[in-house]
Amino acid sequence: MHLRRVLFWGLLLTQWASGLPEPAKEPMKFQFRVEPPGAAIYVEAVSNLGNVVRLGLANEPIIVDRAKFRSGLTLHIGGEMALGEKEVPNFHGYMARLEIVSPKVFPAHTETQADSLPITYYPGLNDSEPIQLKPAPGAGAFLQRLSYSCKLHPVAFGVFLAVLSSLGFFLIAVVVPRQKAWREESAKVAKFNARLRSLDVQNDVFLGRQFGEWATVKRLGAGGMAVVYKGVSTLTMKEEEAVAIKVMNPELAQDKDYRARFNREVQISRTLDHPNVVRMIDHGEQDSILYLAMEYIQGETLRDMLPSKGMPLSDGIPIALGIVQGLIHAHQKGIVHRDLKPDNVMVTDNKRVKVMDLGLAKREESENVTRTGDTFGTPAYMAPEQITGGTLLPATDQYALGVMMFELFTGRRPFEVADSLTLVMKHLQEAPPRIREYKSQLPDELDTLIDRMLLKDPAKRFKGLVEVQVELTKIQRKYCGT
Repeated sequence: MHLRRVLFWGLLLTQWASGLPEPAKEPMKFQFRVEPPGAAIYVEAVSNLGNVVRLGLANEPIIVDRAKFRSGLTLHIGGEMALGEKEVPNFHGYMARLEIVSPKVFPAHTETQADSLPITYYPGLNDSEPIQLKPAPGAGAFLQRLSYSCKLHPVAFGVFLAVLSSLGFFLIAVVVPRQKAWREESAKVAKFNARLRSLDVQNDVFLGRQFGEWATVKRLGAGGMAVVYKGVSTLTMKEEEAVAIKVMNPELAQDKDYRARFNREVQISRTLDHPNVVRMIDHGEQDSILYLAMEYIQGETLRDMLPSKGMPLSDGIPIALGIVQGLIHAHQKGIVHRDLKPDNVMVTDNKRVKVMDLGLAKREESENVTRTGDTFGTPAYMAPEQITGGTLLPATDQYALGVMMFELFTGRRPFEVADSLTLVMKHLQEAPPRIREYKSQLPDELDTLIDRMLLKDPAKRFKGLVEVQVELTKIQRKYCGT
């Protein structure tokens, strides 16, 4: 019995030992790298006896006996292939392939133990040249490769997905809704540029030029010291936001008095904010040219709309009241206009009165207006104290307004002579006629009102234009029914 047991266990051990792999007599250590990573490599070889031997999965280094496999190795890359099959399955959108390892790349034999052998990489005998799998054709294969790449690089895929989501949100929320607006904006810019190119700039050096954000598109008028243009913003290009740009004479820009006058107009315009006063919007200096951007008034000057025989009472009083209200606001700020005339009053299309052109305006506390041999203002509307160089007060504007109201209701001024010297002497010495001498149907109250406004002594005129406003309102209610 004891002998039988020994034989049994000996036979069992022999069978177990025969199942162990035979140690390689001439070992080689291989590792194969593939791009994309993760593709399975199954190694098969034909032994010297002609048998096909499956060596197993080569994702880890394998030991090969050089003595048994003189004919090289066959690699099935991309998936497992059963013996005898000619095709290897597709790997995540990449085409599987067969690769033959020539025995020429087998390293030289060494007596070193197999575990300590240097690893030989294939191909190229270095780890910088992996075996490349060729992408399979078709959209399905592309999606497979994309999915597999995301699994290999989850962080990069997350970042890419976040960027893609942000881009998609931007496109959906911003780009798509604004496509129409952008097209309209591009068309507006092209139209605006075409408009500037079509201007006759040869006859006007300031036309089509830019001052600040404003481009001049139309000449509105000119005076001795400035030219006025219609300006449109180059930022918005909206016609309804147009301004009136007053471009000062560049030849006078270096004159200290001229620049002082410009700066005075800027400071005064900043101070005033009233519906009956033209509002200043911008000012500056462009290429040594001074400019002032003001509210653009769609209408006409009082001079242009004044009939030859004067206005009816119902039309003239609202205009006179508008001028009075604008001047009251200026006087409350301590500002005297000192160049009040029909040319400096605009009436808008909706009958709003606007007092403008404050270039000659002066603060009450400033120095006298008159310099030696040089009197500012328009002679036909100048008060006696303005002619003689006296101190200018709100009563000075009251006198000019009286002349304007005389003209507004009769169609003529109190003194009408061609010679300027004779004209100023009449303002200084001669009593003005009464308005009823030229238009008898006008009320006595209006005649008395204007006559007092035209008194030579400013102290005898109304104390302020508020009193004039009260009297005009009474006349309007009595004779115009409003």
